[in-house]
Amino acid sequence: METTSEPGNASQVLALDTAVHSVVLIRSEHAENERKEYLGKVQIDELVFSLGAFAIIGSAWLAGAYPYCYWCFHAVFVPILLSYRLYITQQQNNQWFLIDFCYSVNYTVIVYYILSALGPAVPDIEEFMRRVGPVLFRCLFAACSGPLALAIAALRNSVVFHDWDILCVFMVHFSPAVAVWGMRWWPEELVHTFPHAFNIGCSHLPPQKTLFFSPDDCPGTFVELSVYPVLLCLAWAIPYSIFVFYAGAGYLARRGYHTVYEEMKEMPLFLILLKGEEKWKPLKYMSVHLFTISFAYLVVPLLWHSFAIHTTYMLLLLCIGLRNGGTYYFRVFAKKYYDSKMDSPGEAAIASEGAVQAAAMGKDSALEPP
Repeated sequence: METTSEPGNASQVLALDTAVHSVVLIRSEHAENERKEYLGKVQIDELVFSLGAFAIIGSAWLAGAYPYCYWCFHAVFVPILLSYRLYITQQQNNQWFLIDFCYSVNYTVIVYYILSALGPAVPDIEEFMRRVGPVLFRCLFAACSGPLALAIAALRNSVVFHDWDILCVFMVHFSPAVAVWGMRWWPEELVHTFPHAFNIGCSHLPPQKTLFFSPDDCPGTFVELSVYPVLLCLAWAIPYSIFVFYAGAGYLARRGYHTVYEEMKEMPLFLILLKGEEKWKPLKYMSVHLFTISFAYLVVPLLWHSFAIHTTYMLLLLCIGLRNGGTYYFRVFAKKYYDSKMDSPGEAAIASEGAVQAAAMGKDSALEPP
């Protein structure tokens, strides 16, 4: 009986050996593909990290050495980031996020740069900017230094070098604030470097500009810095509400496009604030939005009249962005890295080795007599 059972055992061993080799081969190919994909992602992250670090360090140097020229960096770099963010958000049906207030302010600032630069060559534009330039600059100063800058703290914007999507969100809120900071406190250098281009209603500052509330010939009233900017906000809010909640609501729903409103209304705070009938939620949301922005404008006169307070404020927001970035790297990113490590090719190879050992044990058991 033992002799007749040997052919059956041999065929079982041969089949098991073939199956083991097939499993090992498949897992080896899978591990190799995973390794190549992982290395590709690492190389992209390394490149993006280098570019992000260079952009932050370079912009910091420019803001320190030539603050009145920072607007040139903002005019070039932010559109590049926004184009990239548009590409990323399109893949997630989130491209309509880019019509929110913060992005709209950036678009307006870019248009302001273009009109100011074209002014010396186009008399009609020069005349228009001569009349509205000072008021428009103060409105943009308020929007960039108030709600946009404070959003860094409120929305936990982070300086994350290797992720341009996260870096873009930070720069959209911080970069325009740095641009108007440089233009506000270095008006003589701005006019000298770009003659006849910018009319911000300021010509020079006294040497005591580092003192709190130092006098200069750059007036800014409460109405100009906290009331007119609300009108600028309404100029965005009205067409935004008409499109998102009424005229374009069906289009957005059919295409499966997402908006900031859909994301924000699921947050715990808005779940409380937006309680009630569905038809009133858009009005409540926009009311909260406008109130928050208007409240942020209250800090602007303080920033306009004090170089020391304004500069300290900007440095504090930068520290918050760096702190949030550190949290991301050492908590969020570290967790993602750990999770990916558990599914990495090395772990797959270990699993394959374990399978071989288990199969070998199986073969040894098969060779044992019944």
